Amino acid sequence: MHLGRNGARAQLRIRAKFLTLEAGVPFAFNKTSEHSHLSNPLNRGGILNIKEYTEHLRGAGEKVLAGSDETVWVSLGPFVMQRRPYFASQLPSREELQGVFSESHAAILNFTESSSEFSRSLYPNFAPGPTWSVPSYLYVCTDREYSYENLSQSARSHIRRSLNEFEIRFLDAAEILTAGMDAFCDTRIRFGLSKGTRQAFEATFCQAQSFRRYLGAFKDNRLAAFVVITEIDDWASIGPGYAVSEFLPLRPNNGLIFRALRYYLVEEKRRLVDHGLSNVPFTAKVESLHRFKVKMGFEARPVHRSFVVNPLLRPFVNRLSWKLVNGLQKLSPRIPLVEQTELVLRMALRTPQSAEVLHNRYEGTVVRAASEASLEQSRSRPGE
Repeated sequence: MHLGRNGARAQLRIRAKFLTLEAGVPFAFNKTSEHSHLSNPLNRGGILNIKEYTEHLRGAGEKVLAGSDETVWVSLGPFVMQRRPYFASQLPSREELQGVFSESHAAILNFTESSSEFSRSLYPNFAPGPTWSVPSYLYVCTDREYSYENLSQSARSHIRRSLNEFEIRFLDAAEILTAGMDAFCDTRIRFGLSKGTRQAFEATFCQAQSFRRYLGAFKDNRLAAFVVITEIDDWASIGPGYAVSEFLPLRPNNGLIFRALRYYLVEEKRRLVDHGLSNVPFTAKVESLHRFKVKMGFEARPVHRSFVVNPLLRPFVNRLSWKLVNGLQKLSPRIPLVEQTELVLRMALRTPQSAEVLHNRYEGTVVRAASEASLEQSRSRPGE
């Protein structure tokens, strides 16, 4: 097919971008922008360690407690404390759990444990309060030679389109507040939540933190999508992502994840990048997100998400409480607190046997998705 002079020039520009990417050189779509180069996008200080990260969160007014073995417990709202980083999968001691309950007054503690530790967490004397675990997957990439060429044909096609359509660069909190409202609201709507208010949006992104960064995709001076990234020690964690719905067919998220992995693993030589955990319960939307992450080069490591209820609330963890909350949820759907309480009670009342059944069902579904992604990748490579 004859492309013509303009078409040929466009093809050369696209090819030049990828030659630059694979050489490890930061690309820039807009040469006049001060944020064009990913290698030095913002004037940043030194990289924080986990203790400094804890102090920064505490200084910002967040409820946070130091954990054991380079971990930290952070508040996910008024009732839940979660252990970070996600890839810390050792089982916390009973004493540590009791200490976090005592200092935080949380209703529930949430942490990740490796599958090999799963049976131990079911022991009655493991934790101070009612405990249950659900199967999940931790998404991690450690490939310091992460490359476009090693991905499947489908992934390469989506990345190519994204990088051709968007200018991808880091931006600061002020830019997020100016340009990110549409992406924030559209994402909430897609997940079945209320649209969100300007006040809620600003409360989420108003504070600039030295460990938190934003990578965005711009088109025609509009912020089409962005992801929140936490940088600590020699690792980075890709957190929530937000996108304007009308831009989703142009695949902005593929370009964002590709550039993030290239930047942190290849250019900065970090030990690993994680992309969080699979959600509970495992729905069709969660499976779709799993496929996306595996396709983009993340390893899906089987883990368990464990939950411990404050021992002071033990008398309320019963079937009568669950029936009352379940009835309230049916009368008032889409109230996050009611939904979370119903899920907590429902999962806390599971027996070890039912937890094993849930694990087998979940693992079978996700392994099937991973196998399909692997098959697609092998077919896309000539000579294999």
